[in-house]
Amino acid sequence: MSLALYRKYRPRTFAELIGQDHIRTTLVNQLASGKVAHAYLFSGPRGIGKTTTARLVARSINCSHPKKGEPDNTCDACKEMLAQRSLDIIEIDAASNTGVDHVREHIIENARFTPHKFPYKVFIIDEVHMLSTSAFNALLKTLEEPPQHVVFILATTEVHRVPETIISRCQRFDFQKIKVADLVIRLRHIAELESVTVEEPVLQAIARYAKGASRDAEVVLGQLLALGEKKITRDHADLVLPRSDIASLLELARSLSQHDGKAGLTVISRMMDEGVHLQEFMSQFIELLRKVLIVKITDGIPDAERDGADEQIVGALSELAGSFETNDLIALVERCIERKKEMKYSALPQLPLELVVIEHAAPPEPSNAHSKKQQNPLDRPSIPPRLPSRDKLEKTESKPIPASSEHKAANASMSIEGVRGAWPKVLEAVRKDHRGLYLVLRSGKPIRVDGSAIIFGLPYKLLADQVRRSTPVIEGVLQEVTGLDLGITGIVVPKSELEEEKAASPVAQDAPADGVHDIIDAFGGEVVAEE
Repeated sequence: MSLALYRKYRPRTFAELIGQDHIRTTLVNQLASGKVAHAYLFSGPRGIGKTTTARLVARSINCSHPKKGEPDNTCDACKEMLAQRSLDIIEIDAASNTGVDHVREHIIENARFTPHKFPYKVFIIDEVHMLSTSAFNALLKTLEEPPQHVVFILATTEVHRVPETIISRCQRFDFQKIKVADLVIRLRHIAELESVTVEEPVLQAIARYAKGASRDAEVVLGQLLALGEKKITRDHADLVLPRSDIASLLELARSLSQHDGKAGLTVISRMMDEGVHLQEFMSQFIELLRKVLIVKITDGIPDAERDGADEQIVGALSELAGSFETNDLIALVERCIERKKEMKYSALPQLPLELVVIEHAAPPEPSNAHSKKQQNPLDRPSIPPRLPSRDKLEKTESKPIPASSEHKAANASMSIEGVRGAWPKVLEAVRKDHRGLYLVLRSGKPIRVDGSAIIFGLPYKLLADQVRRSTPVIEGVLQEVTGLDLGITGIVVPKSELEEEKAASPVAQDAPADGVHDIIDAFGGEVVAEE
């Protein structure tokens, strides 16, 4: 069985470590001077070299002929440790051995005995944050004052879960994600050792996909080399990597900056035809928008965001930043994040992304109530207003038409007292066909009249949003009851203000309690008897 590339080409010296210069320099100087700490804590994301560094430290302090802190890898001690046959290098997976009994038996008791062959016995505890609280407590005393021949190296991806009492007894080193440029150099070197040519765009794509993890990048490269080709092209990479196209990402972003829904939907349709993995495409699109937002705010792309990006892409980011308004860009990022959560469960994988395009391309809703009535009803979800009955239509037809436009304008508004007087009739009309909306309206009250719009107070934002969504129904009923073209806007007001109003309102003695009344309204029942 052949070894995976990340195992076959695991760094054998500190010089081969990539992306961790600050750690490499400190450790090599320590080891060269013989000032070895009794405990180290390596923290950072997965796949960036924590366990590899721990093994290098173990090999260097036990090497027979170290060279300036580096192991020579030729002595018997190094060869035995490279073959993982040494009894003095003990690697423990804390994720599989979390209990206090295992810590006592395999660490505390074992640490008392002198090394079998080497100067130091080294305990490498991987994913140390998985240990239980009791296990940490049992380890604490040994970690604080270990025997002279023992060195502890703890590795974790979640340092915040490691107790402070443990961290304070270790020398802590925080590993960083590896830059795209460093990963590309590493991948190119491995490909040369394997006598395979890999196109530069493919190496760039692998490095970006790995998101700073060397092991992930080498695993993907291994999958590509397993194809058996002597030259790896973009077509080969598409078989392994979730396909994406920076040109399509930029095209979609440009269409949204211009609110061009048709162009945006065309891009998505083309991506579907080409077999692009849309969840990965959405993730990369969010990342692109994030960079555009950073460029917009900072008036230039920071050096950290230039990692792996050529000048053409940097120029495109600056161009997009100039074509977006900041608020529109923030709203678009938030919308993409929300819709991405739906992609996993959507029957049509492209639908959430299409909805992002449609929502962003739609014109903004007018702010005042009158202009709301003029917009296309297809621009917002609504429930058709209830049509008046035949009897009411006949009564309406029999009413005389005002003789002048001045008379009509005078009736275009209504006082707050008039609205409150007519409100019971409005509630009764809504109750007949929209029981849920009726319950919402009962929880609030008209606050004031602003021109031709009723400002309606409610105790919660959820209810105010429901009134906003049901505006066409309420406005239809208002026109039916009052004969006036009135709008309505829901706002949130203190609950105490609403309760004072209800306390001041007369309540019929024979009416059932509010809770009972709500149940009757919701389920369409009636009171048969009271005890």
